[in-house]
Amino acid sequence: SVKAWPRRNRLGGWDHTGAAHTAYYLVPRSLFKEHPEYFGLWKGKRGTRQLCTTHPEVIRRAIEYGLGLCAGTDASDEAIMPRKLVCIGPNDGGQGFCECPQCSKLRFAPDNHSDLMLELANHVARAVRSKYPGRNVTFYADYHNVGAPVKVKPEKNVVFWIPQWGVDRFKPITHPGQKRFHDAIENWSTFGNPIHLYMYYGSYNHWLYYPMAHCMKVDVPYFAKHGVRGLYSETPTHWGSQGLNFYLYARLGWDPALDVDELVTEFCRLAFGPAA
Repeated sequence: SVKAWPRRNRLGGWDHTGAAHTAYYLVPRSLFKEHPEYFGLWKGKRGTRQLCTTHPEVIRRAIEYGLGLCAGTDASDEAIMPRKLVCIGPNDGGQGFCECPQCSKLRFAPDNHSDLMLELANHVARAVRSKYPGRNVTFYADYHNVGAPVKVKPEKNVVFWIPQWGVDRFKPITHPGQKRFHDAIENWSTFGNPIHLYMYYGSYNHWLYYPMAHCMKVDVPYFAKHGVRGLYSETPTHWGSQGLNFYLYARLGWDPALDVDELVTEFCRLAFGPAA
């Protein structure tokens, strides 16, 4: 099952992060009519795509949401597993980021919202650290825009979660087709904060063989060498076509120095027996 595989392979699991795009949880769209000021001012008009993340009430709600996840309750106060890593991120998509006077003060490069996102994450990180030492806050870095923060410095308990976005995912990290992802890891790592990566070693819409062994062979040792602390990968339950990817991901996550060619042979022997 989906839960048995990560448990048996000692993987961290999605339950340690909570939702990734959290603005809908922080401020429900149902509040727009009553409090449009909570939402992003974009191209001269308020809309529900994103939030005004410098508004005091939005900041208060974000802190409350983060503390709730650490305590073991979600936005509806239902009991959940306490989070070790809380994600405070914008809604999906690169549009709608607030351009009000306060938010504009945190925008230092065209289409770069990193300082704006980090400022909100910092507010939550400080509150989380004071009440739950050892817990961390994260958000998608270098996904909604290209470029690291220019002026805002991250709190120590902020984790940068960098998606493998806008690149050729069938090439390893050292290939020119992965330049954006390669540069993002390099640029965001200059702050010294933990780096987690969002990979695509599985695919929801590919039912045929999805070959990623050649990428993992290069990627995982590279990530380990360059200070990456954790990996998350989109992985559907397409065991027949992508089982090899899942196997390599789990094995290399524990020991990046393992020989991938030997692991492929091992997997085929275990999975297919005489037909290996």
